[in-house]
Amino acid sequence: MTHTLSFVTRFLSGLLFALVFSACSSGGVGDDHPLIGTWQLDEQLVDIGDGSGTYQPVDSDRTLTFRSDGTVTANFNFCNPIDGGTQLRSGSWSLEEGTLQPDCRPDRPLPLSLDDSVLTLTPFCIEACGERYRKVE
Repeated sequence: MTHTLSFVTRFLSGLLFALVFSACSSGGVGDDHPLIGTWQLDEQLVDIGDGSGTYQPVDSDRTLTFRSDGTVTANFNFCNPIDGGTQLRSGSWSLEEGTLQPDCRPDRPLPLSLDDSVLTLTPFCIEACGERYRKVE
């Protein structure tokens, strides 16, 4: 009986350890990760089609909110930015892969990068385009 109790105790301890370990390695990042928070559109790449474009300041209410569980929400439509609707759009992100994956287009991840305090996103475009965001929260 003592042998069985010892085995059960070791088994349950091992199971508890495995559950705790797997919960800690869920693939998310800590809340102190520099990307976590809300970012507001600050600049857009303006190009007339010849590749000589530059980023220009914009006055915009577009925001992206990145969460530590790897999800992102936006107050604009990733897949149709001229839509003008205010319905929240969602997706996932990975700095390791350098992508933001909109739920509306799982086949077309958007390239993203974080340099210092500037988040650069390259939306779906025919010609050169880009957006730069600054952290607001």
